[in-house]
Amino acid sequence: MAEKNTTAALHSKIQSVAEFHEVFKIGNADGIKLIDERDYTLRYNLIKEENEEYLEACKNGDIVEIADAFGRSIVYFIRHHFKTRLRA
Repeated sequence: MAEKNTTAALHSKIQSVAEFHEVFKIGNADGIKLIDERDYTLRYNLIKEENEEYLEACKNGDIVEIADAFGRSIVYFIRHHFKTRLRA
């Protein structure tokens, strides 16, 4: 039961990101596509920053900052999916 609730919650969050993209005219890809250099450089830098914050938080034993960095990284990957429709 917990897995079903977790899946539903994740789906809800993913749908929220899609709606955010629509409202703010960011767009969601209809099929697989590449993003431009400006977008992939921005995503790279944001994820790099979160990874550095995650590492520092781990070294400091700061569970709140670990969760924050991890959560933001997930959001960046979800947003990337909506722009490219790439999947693992």
